[in-house]
Amino acid sequence: MSLKFKWIDDPLAEEDYRTMNIPFIVKEIRFSLINLVKSADNCARLGAQVIKDKVEDYAHCFRNGNSFYRTACYLDAKYGYVCTSGNQRGNAIKLLIDSGEVPGDPLIQIYELQTKDEMLLEAITRSANVSHGVPNTIDERILHAVHMVSKMGMTLANAEQLYRVSQATIALRIRANTVRKELGEASIDTSHVPTTTLEHLSKIDNDSRAFVQIGALVAQHVPTGERVKQIVNRVARAKSDPDRLKVVKQVETELTEEAKSMNGRKHMKLVAPKSPSRPWRDKLISSMNRLCDFLDFGHDGDGFEKLSALQVVTQSDERAVRELWARLELRMAQILKKGH
Repeated sequence: MSLKFKWIDDPLAEEDYRTMNIPFIVKEIRFSLINLVKSADNCARLGAQVIKDKVEDYAHCFRNGNSFYRTACYLDAKYGYVCTSGNQRGNAIKLLIDSGEVPGDPLIQIYELQTKDEMLLEAITRSANVSHGVPNTIDERILHAVHMVSKMGMTLANAEQLYRVSQATIALRIRANTVRKELGEASIDTSHVPTTTLEHLSKIDNDSRAFVQIGALVAQHVPTGERVKQIVNRVARAKSDPDRLKVVKQVETELTEEAKSMNGRKHMKLVAPKSPSRPWRDKLISSMNRLCDFLDFGHDGDGFEKLSALQVVTQSDERAVRELWARLELRMAQILKKGH
């Protein structure tokens, strides 16, 4: 007995089509009319377009008679039907055909998107895995939103609605990308500097020389976002070129001294013979270093200032954190009191 495919409405996808005024119809076509190669190229995933494990999972679900949302496609005069969503489903069907479990060229139901507007087709492809499909991460959604606003002219409001990312986050990322690009043109590599840190530099808009000089210092020392915000405010308050140059020199001295101090704390050298090794000491120092670095720099380059920023939201979470910290304080107090 051959497998029968069961298709159902995709309410979230239909909501997106209506939001973007993309006309669509439900249509039954032969599977061979879908161009899987072009569909994979059209996929907006940032990693592998076809996820092998997910394809095998879907194939197993098809065997079990599970219902699936319809794949969405548009008809291209050159390539045939191209998927805007449904690459994993399509490849699962191909897997079943290749294995002989589905004979011939089966009929499947699709959403046919009836538009030739390239911006709409790219936008809907990039939104396909926001709230349905194999979900995008928040970072992937931000990248898609930024691309659509920066490269395709989508409004911040539409990008927010389609990609479930706040307008403030999109705007911040765009400003940070602009700063990266401008500093890159000055041969300053900021690939290791957090986005929220760079965004503050966009506020130095009255002196291109100060912008490049402070950008170079930030790239060299990677201070916290809050520290960069303070520096930018100092530059903004300076009224003349000589005043701004004076601030730059002061900041250079301060960051150099801070780096020396931090380096001393982060790379404490304990005088000890090479043999025997001291694994407990090494584990203590490395564990405490990791915790300090996480609390100081783990929030996209900034230090954490409250429990909610650490995603501690329930009473049980807070109780667990407080109990663990109390255990740590008590044990370290006993150890340090006794010393050697």
